[in-house]
Amino acid sequence: MNVAPDRPVTTPPQPAARGHGGPFGLLLLGYVVLWTLLPALAFRAVPLDVAENLLWGREWPLGTYKHPPLQAWLAWSADVALGHAGVYLLSALCLAATAVCVERFGRDLGDAGAGRRGALLLLCTWYATVPVPEFNANVVQMPIWAFAGLALRRALDRGGLGWWVALGLALAAALHAKYSVIFLVVGLAAALVVHPNGWRSLTRPGPWLAGVLAVAVSVPHLRWLVASDFQPLVYAAGRSETVAGAAVVLAPLKFLAAQALDLAPVAVLLAIAGVSRRERRPDAGLIALAFAPLAAMALYGLAMG
Repeated sequence: MNVAPDRPVTTPPQPAARGHGGPFGLLLLGYVVLWTLLPALAFRAVPLDVAENLLWGREWPLGTYKHPPLQAWLAWSADVALGHAGVYLLSALCLAATAVCVERFGRDLGDAGAGRRGALLLLCTWYATVPVPEFNANVVQMPIWAFAGLALRRALDRGGLGWWVALGLALAAALHAKYSVIFLVVGLAAALVVHPNGWRSLTRPGPWLAGVLAVAVSVPHLRWLVASDFQPLVYAAGRSETVAGAAVVLAPLKFLAAQALDLAPVAVLLAIAGVSRRERRPDAGLIALAFAPLAAMALYGLAMG
């Protein structure tokens, strides 16, 4: 029995305008150079998380008492290759790669200009400035999350198995980066549900292949996690502060308010630029990818106190 290829039911986006990639690339290059040289020249010692990762990474562990191992592996490799400047370069490249994924997402939606502007605005947020030199789980997960969203969108829009394989590998990498991968899965699931091809895709092998591949690649770390009695999760629980009364509601609200404050520079820049409302309807999948993880984090905090 022949199975028809998984074809999109939506009208494909128009080809993105070309001719403006040069300035965007130069700005990304300037960003990487700035956030590599600035800490390399100004810091007398590496940040705490970097020092911790360098100590872990030389042992190439399958996990640590605190985090999955990917940040330690990458930090140690970069330090061996280029010294401490290599770790700062790695951090800057993680943010640049995140921006590229954002730009590609906008291009896929048929608006390359909006994609570039979104990518550059991303680099103006708090998370892409002061914290960048401290290479840790938060930094390393950023490009992985962005690429996972892009891979899902392309898998749903274009069909075939290639992008589903890419998504499975991204999920495995996300698990090795930070256990907050569960919130990434929430965002991806929400984006899949609202996409016109989402439910239909579940009747085909792509999503299941992605899930099986993610688990298969993660088996060594998952075995370590069980053998260590889930030590990182015990550590996280020990660091958590239980709240009661009104604080149960206020704590998640403070978390959301902090995210809004961290993104405030973007709103200011948009206001200065005089960006007006577009007539085009916002993309539901993009909204789901952006806000479902935040909502899930806040609800988790509310439920668990």
